[in-house]
This record gives sequence, structure tokens and C-alpha cells, in this order.
Amino acid sequence: MKKEAILITSNFSSDTGFAWKYFFKIFNYISSGLHEKQVGICLSFAKVVEPVTILNADIPFEVFAFDPLHIDLNGVLKLRKNIKKNNITYHCCPKQDRVEN
Repeated sequence: MKKEAILITSNFSSDTGFAWKYFFKIFNYISSGLHEKQVGICLSFAKVVEPVTILNADIPFEVFAFDPLHIDLNGVLKLRKNIKKNNITYHCCPKQDRVEN
């Protein structure tokens, strides 16, 4: 069985500039921790511009386009296909892995 994966989404292009670099650092932090726990990583962007290099090179990930600001039937069907293909599931950290403030 294929391992579970999470989906990290963005409503902008994968080549968006300076302001999104801070979000990408957060994406990288989340992905790094989940990769260590054998959880697959999927990224979606409103527009994908290759190459997508926002995560550390040692973290494998899938990437696909989905624009949450412009939803239509075709987009939802493609999202569903990617969710099934990549085994994207709801993923909640066990209590011992949660970061408490």
C-alpha cells in the first residue's frame, strides 16, 4: 500500500516572489518533519512553474496545479484524481509529536 501523504496548498504560482519565501520556509519545516515520519509530501499551486525548488533537495515531493480561488468542475475532478493518486489523507500529528506553546 502506498504511504499516506499530506497536501500543502498555495493560492499563488510556485515562482511567486519575496513575500511567499517566508511561507515556503514554513512549508519546508512542515515537510521535513513529516518526511522523517514517512509521510509523503504533495504541493499544489495555482500555477506550477518548473522547477519547483522550495523544499530541501533531500525531501521528495509531488507537485500539481490547483487554483482554490478559481474553482470549476474540471479543477475539482483533477484535484480528486491527484488526491487519490498520491494517497493524500487527513493527517493529524499524534499528541506526543505536537508542538505546544
